[in-house]
Amino acid sequence: MGMVNMEETYNGWSNRETWAYALWLGNDQGLYDSMTENIDDIIRHTYPDRDKAISDLEDWLKANLEELKEFSNQIAHKDCKGECVHLMLEDIGSDWRIDYREIAESELTDPWEEYSHDN
Repeated sequence: MGMVNMEETYNGWSNRETWAYALWLGNDQGLYDSMTENIDDIIRHTYPDRDKAISDLEDWLKANLEELKEFSNQIAHKDCKGECVHLMLEDIGSDWRIDYREIAESELTDPWEEYSHDN
């Protein structure tokens, strides 16, 4: 009997939870706008230290999800936005499994390269 591969990947991401959060960040207009605005600010304040930029975006991604969880708890799904946040959190599942650094590295790649070419 062969060895079972215990390394889990999902659609090119380290696991399903990371994939789900990245998918929501890229497909929800409000989340995407907030993230790209923060990426721009982070790059302006950390360039040329890419590791610092990744770390700062990783921190923002964690804080953003915590804010969304708090928002979801406060509004109890009384409106469309609350329902969407609730659905996102259910879809993500176990947020402790999210590889925030992987998302940060992925999201910073193109904007970082654009900024470095312009400066």
